[in-house]
Amino acid sequence: MMRPEPGHVRHPARGSLSRRLFGLLCAGVGAVYLLLLAFSYAESGLRADQTYDRLLRSAALSMLERVQMRPDETGDPRLWVDLPAAAFDTLAFAPDDRVFYRVHSRAGEELTGNPRLPMPKRTMSSEPYLYTATWSGEPVRFLVQSRALLTEQGEIWVTLQLGQTRLARDADALRAFGWSALTLTAVAVLCLALVPLAARRALAPLRGLSHDLEARHPDDLGPLDGPSPREVAGLVKALNGFMSRLTAMQRRSERFIADVAHQMRTGINAVDAEVQMASEAASLADVRERLARARSQSARTMRLTNQLLSHAMVIHRAEAQPAQALDLRALVREVLVEVLAAPQFAAMDLSFEDALPEPAPTILGDPVSLREALRNLLENAVQHGGANVGVTVTLALVSADSIALRVSDTGPGLAEEERLRVLERFRASGATGGSGLGLAIVAEVAQAHDAELTIDTAASGGLAVTVTFPGASPAPQGGPSRRDALLLLAAAPLVLGAALPGAARADATLTIWSATDAQIIAPILDAFRDAHPDISFRYRDFDTQALYSAVLASGPGGAAPDVVISPALDLQVQLVNEGLARPLPRRAVQAESAANWRGELFGFTLEPEVIVLNPAAFAALPRPRSHAGLADLIRDNPAVFAGRLGTYDIRRSGIGYLLSAQAATLGPDHARLTEIMGHTGTQLFETTADMVRAVAEGEILLATGVLGSYAAALVSADERAEILLLEDYNLAVPRTAFISRDATQPEAAARFIEFLLAPAGQAALARAPGLAPLTGPDWLSSTERASLLTLQPGPGMLLWQDRMKRQGFLADWVRSITP
Repeated sequence: MMRPEPGHVRHPARGSLSRRLFGLLCAGVGAVYLLLLAFSYAESGLRADQTYDRLLRSAALSMLERVQMRPDETGDPRLWVDLPAAAFDTLAFAPDDRVFYRVHSRAGEELTGNPRLPMPKRTMSSEPYLYTATWSGEPVRFLVQSRALLTEQGEIWVTLQLGQTRLARDADALRAFGWSALTLTAVAVLCLALVPLAARRALAPLRGLSHDLEARHPDDLGPLDGPSPREVAGLVKALNGFMSRLTAMQRRSERFIADVAHQMRTGINAVDAEVQMASEAASLADVRERLARARSQSARTMRLTNQLLSHAMVIHRAEAQPAQALDLRALVREVLVEVLAAPQFAAMDLSFEDALPEPAPTILGDPVSLREALRNLLENAVQHGGANVGVTVTLALVSADSIALRVSDTGPGLAEEERLRVLERFRASGATGGSGLGLAIVAEVAQAHDAELTIDTAASGGLAVTVTFPGASPAPQGGPSRRDALLLLAAAPLVLGAALPGAARADATLTIWSATDAQIIAPILDAFRDAHPDISFRYRDFDTQALYSAVLASGPGGAAPDVVISPALDLQVQLVNEGLARPLPRRAVQAESAANWRGELFGFTLEPEVIVLNPAAFAALPRPRSHAGLADLIRDNPAVFAGRLGTYDIRRSGIGYLLSAQAATLGPDHARLTEIMGHTGTQLFETTADMVRAVAEGEILLATGVLGSYAAALVSADERAEILLLEDYNLAVPRTAFISRDATQPEAAARFIEFLLAPAGQAALARAPGLAPLTGPDWLSSTERASLLTLQPGPGMLLWQDRMKRQGFLADWVRSITP
């Protein structure tokens, strides 16, 4: 049997079997570990989705319940939705997630929210439908649900679309996955620790087998007996088979050596006998005859020796030489050319018949052994065919995957009963004699190539030997040679720096849009410029509502600011929720202590709401200590305060609307105070400066809901006005800043916000009149600091920027403040 080519054999890995088993077990544990990790990751995401989807369902249900029919200004019924604070409080469990919503009717009437949200292409029903879509640059989990309202006009379907970004749920999923991964890792490590013990126990039968073999006598090639594990049974069977084949080979070798010794001894003895008889011959003619016989016997012995060597070579190559793809047609032609040039074949009439197709199929084999087999067939024909024997070599395609090599002669042929016997070693036939190895060599070659050997009678009556080989594949056709390509690499310098978008460049101009008076923020800008002389400013001052509208209308291409600053926290949250901000590239040292949202909106001051009063007017009046006490004071002194109260016109003042709306959520005191102020007579102002001036000049005696940082700066220069903080609570607002999404100088903007949050910036804010650091103004007492209720950015701020919510709140406020 020919050994396959090395490229087709999978050699067993060298080294320790224990290590291989350990490696395989580790790989198995690792594969299961990774599979469980993947399952745990998917499960964590699914559970997080289920948890936050419940929050979405709860918020959506409370929103839909607030949809109703109410009369408008003309008395006609219309759809109205008063979004509940509870819905946004529910969504605030994910405090850093943006919230989007839309309420509309099936008739196409948009009630409130963003009409551009992506709607699924399906019929809406009263059952909530959840899906994930990308909106405003982030993946958003949406819920869509409809509700039928029974009205006098018939059934009206209203649809709510509510969405929330996935930051919180993804963070919770990752946290849960982290714990699961930690548990799985601990289990995997424990399993890996047990793997060596399991490997040692599993390989114990192999060690027993090794001891059994080591204890055997060298001559003992008997089979291994005794029970063995099923996994080792294959190895035991293979060892027994190997020892059986080794025993058979040993016996064949012994017989072959004995036969060779016998044949060589016979030939040498015959030569020796002829030489001895020649030495004893009486005449010169007898001597010559005896020497001729000795020479003939010596030639036969030499030929026998060559064939014995050929036979041994064929057997050796069959066991050791790898097979290769051969073109049998080309090999046969080469042998025939060599044979025709040899003297011993001069009297042979040779013909070659090639019936193979083009391209010629190939076989797997050893070219040296095949040459020897064909040569022996031709020598056998000449040896036994007689003078001028005719020999025909034929190649034919027997089937689609087999090729036949046939050598036939015109000699006397061979009886049928002799055909199997001549394949044995030293079994010559016919009167011409021979070594008896020629056809035996051919049989060995055929067996080594998995070929079928048949002996029959040729059409001419002579002997025909056919060897049928299994095919391999068509012979490879010549093709163009592959040429190596030379790749030349040229290095070119890369110019970085000013060409990088977003990088802070020398002499960069930072555009700031702010709802902060320029003279108030000037010391902060000067302090930053001292620390960063390469950055200059383009500063533009707005009121809060105008700033909000300008940022919404801005866009890329230089029309957008780099930094947006405002004390109107709800408007700032709305802008960030719309995706108009970008995250801070680097977190400043104090960033964690700032009132920040999503790492995009940062509070850098803390400014309390205060009351400004005229101390001369209050010389005979008690100073109120609470909101209820202030309402009672105004109610009990209508003649004193009639027309001489002041507050923000929240229809035009963003900070005024923020403070009034947030105070309304704290209880009924604010609504009662507003109503009493309205009945008494209240003047409305758009700015803090106008209110403080009116108090100082005696135009009004008291102003409520005033931004304390500005008021303190103005009052410090005018003794006719005084600041008062109530004892029950005082709202405190962080002035916030964010980097615009379309900023042309984002790196410089980031450095500016980091400066505001860093100790140097906080120190500058503490020194600046009209502003305050994150710890609050230094003029606050400990009692006053304890009364502060700081507003925090988050989804809850979006409620009061809802169109219908704002419209309804302003309508109620106007009715109360202007009866």
